[in-house]
Amino acid sequence: MTLSALQDMMRLLARQLTMIRIVRYGVLGLLLAGFLGASFTTQEWARQTTVLVSVAALVAWVILLIGTTRLTREVQTGSLLLSTGQLDEAEVWLKRAIERFSLSIQGKIYACMELASLFVRQERYVEVAAVCRTVLRQPLKRLRHVFVSARLMLADSLLELNQLNEAYEAIRPVYDEELSLHDRMRLLPIELRYALAVDRPDTAVESLEEKVRIAELLDSRQAALVHALLAEACRRRNLSDKQAFFTKRAKLYHDLEPLSKRFSVITPLLEGTTGASENT
Repeated sequence: MTLSALQDMMRLLARQLTMIRIVRYGVLGLLLAGFLGASFTTQEWARQTTVLVSVAALVAWVILLIGTTRLTREVQTGSLLLSTGQLDEAEVWLKRAIERFSLSIQGKIYACMELASLFVRQERYVEVAAVCRTVLRQPLKRLRHVFVSARLMLADSLLELNQLNEAYEAIRPVYDEELSLHDRMRLLPIELRYALAVDRPDTAVESLEEKVRIAELLDSRQAALVHALLAEACRRRNLSDKQAFFTKRAKLYHDLEPLSKRFSVITPLLEGTTGASENT
């Protein structure tokens, strides 16, 4: 899917979500009108008309609910394919779910989040940002976990694109939310990368014990990245003992060389260890 095709799909999605809200309120309004009309009208023809309108609205509602069930299956299939690494097939199913008209706003939002996760796997960060921004334009009061997840993915992608001001604006509202442990685990490497990108190592080394406890819960690659980011922050603050400690811990979790190719901010750590090895 090209970027222009994705943008067209996101515009279609926005129109669909608006239409879904109109249809929902319209059908409910017809049902209410039918109920009130049948209850209070005295003329037989008027009562029959309101009953027919109510039945038609109910039938339309049921038909749309069947489409919602189909959308749910498509999202589940796309998610399963994504988890097994079948990205092209997953994209087809998720695209189908997003473009299909149904009454499920939540189902379409979840399809978008799965699509954004797919783009993260493909390192297509412009596309991730486009999808997350579309999601965040929707009312998400009942989907606060989606709100947090979309903002974290958006901030991460904007950091990859070196759009630091936009990344800050994306991540700032997250701190106003009550975060789960899972959300805090996702937030930690993002906020450390941002702090180092704007040269705020003092912020990065705040609450070190808590950050280390969270880092120890991450998978080995992410744990290594967090420890390496903390080591780099300590290096910039001239905290040589802590720098050595975090660098050593990072190497226990994962080889830092491939990580440094992905996250250049930790490259000075490798240069320092390489120089030390040569001197030895």
